[in-house]
Amino acid sequence: MKIKYLALIYITLCSCSVTTTSGGKHVEKGPKEVFEEQKNNTSDAFDTLAETEKNDSTPAPNPEDSYKKASDDANIVYVLKSNWERTHFFIDGIEMGIARELKVKINNQEHTVVAKPDNCISKEENIRPPYDHHAPLRFTFLIGECKEIKSVATKKIITPQHKATVRNRRPH
Repeated sequence: MKIKYLALIYITLCSCSVTTTSGGKHVEKGPKEVFEEQKNNTSDAFDTLAETEKNDSTPAPNPEDSYKKASDDANIVYVLKSNWERTHFFIDGIEMGIARELKVKINNQEHTVVAKPDNCISKEENIRPPYDHHAPLRFTFLIGECKEIKSVATKKIITPQHKATVRNRRPH
């Protein structure tokens, strides 16, 4: 309400006009008429703003509603993490998604969580309540636990003959 009156005073002080022309017709208005007109315009603007806010009172969507659920009664947000990209996460045999970090919903029961990055062995953890949403379940995969991706373009093959050629080269 205080803002409404301050806005009214501001508009009145900044836009007081004694004469106006409308459609080629010269109309004179005194300060009282100008004040009433500005008051009505300001009041209409505040009414429109209040109506817009009332109509736009739909609640914002909750991001937790988009997390995949391990069961129908799942309501606890739980974070699964891996140190490898493209890790497949499974809870009780149900694939929850593929990511490096994944937020899912679980219920307050014991669960078996499996993480399997592409080209790596899978790892399994059994989790049980109470669940702490500040402590995610982390899976760490070592290089030796993953199959080497073989690419001829990235490997440099040095033969004994090549070693001898490099060793016998003289600077120019």
